Amino acid sequence: MAARKRIFTKPTQRLDLTAGFQHSGSRAMAAAAAEWKGHAMPAAAKIAAIVVLAFLAAAWSRAADADDAKVVDVKVAAEPGGTFRFAVTLGHADHGWAHYANKFEVLTTDGQVLGTRVLLHPHDDEQPFTRDLSGVKVPAGVDRVVVRAWDNVHKAGTRTMTVTLPPRR
Repeated sequence: MAARKRIFTKPTQRLDLTAGFQHSGSRAMAAAAAEWKGHAMPAAAKIAAIVVLAFLAAAWSRAADADDAKVVDVKVAAEPGGTFRFAVTLGHADHGWAHYANKFEVLTTDGQVLGTRVLLHPHDDEQPFTRDLSGVKVPAGVDRVVVRAWDNVHKAGTRTMTVTLPPRR
């Protein structure tokens, strides 16, 4: 038989922590809150609450760091045959395979995809990082393109970069 854990909630009453296994967690929490209503919280409980809040704030901050992928820099060079090579620097707080920058695209200003570089693995310890995409064919008359990063959680990033193309070769 499993040991039943108990804590003191008031000097004369105990709260059964195994009750949450028999009822939904929210009911158990509501019952515990009702027990506390009108009573001072012990110092140990205050410290535990502060530790939990600090942990949640740190976790939220880490999740905020892993926002959508952003384009940090773009260098463009004209290649023979009228194509272009893009050296794109991306920034993203990669968290392993679960959340990482997984590609970037070169688009016309009206959203037509001209080229895509797929990134095959996370770059946790290499931030920001630069990758090239060569052989991008840009239609005649287009002198500016947009570069957009993606990650495997948020999908298309909102922090794009518009660049002017150099003269064609």
